[in-house]
Amino acid sequence: MYFVVAPLLGVSFQLILTSISCTFGVLIFMIFMWASGRIGGGAAKLVAALSLWLGFSAPLFKFLLILTLIIAGWWIGVALSQRMLSRPVSWELPFVPIIIPVFVYTFMQSELDHLITSSLQGIKA
Repeated sequence: MYFVVAPLLGVSFQLILTSISCTFGVLIFMIFMWASGRIGGGAAKLVAALSLWLGFSAPLFKFLLILTLIIAGWWIGVALSQRMLSRPVSWELPFVPIIIPVFVYTFMQSELDHLITSSLQGIKA
């Protein structure tokens, strides 16, 4: 979908290639996180796919930072719970319901969102 929408909105080929390379970097990191058992494979692929829509920009870094803080907070909470309860506590957390609202929040600040909004306003006029 991105490869259809982005050129129609006038996104340059260079920016599309930059977004792809950035997405590849995010995917490599997410594969590492999945392989270490920290997140599920679906969440890893979703974060990588959504990073394509954000491109190499401040909203992408904000997206990844917010997700990192949420995940780190969860891990710290589980570690403290295990220590306080002296028994294993499940590390599992459904990340997809967290990823989607964080993406929507950061996408609304992206350049692509501004291009989509201005295109839709041009159609209405």
